[in-house]
Amino acid sequence: MTGFFSPHLLEGARLLVLQGERVANPDFYPMLRNLGFNNLPDQSPGAITFSDVVVSHRALSDGLLCWMFSVDDEVGRWAAEGRL
Repeated sequence: MTGFFSPHLLEGARLLVLQGERVANPDFYPMLRNLGFNNLPDQSPGAITFSDVVVSHRALSDGLLCWMFSVDDEVGRWAAEGRL
């Protein structure tokens, strides 16, 4: 991943692969659905990023890591630009 992502991002990332458990959807999802939100992301497939921690439900492949780092990098840029 070196050369594609900043050293700061790569050195600061922490990775966790869950075995025998999954990240559940938030408890407030039913309330949001009752309010008409029908496009809420399911937290169970693939992986999810919590700040600087990538939590995966399966083995981390280069493709999955590249996707997660790309999302993290983009969110970091949005924050730096004041868009979040």
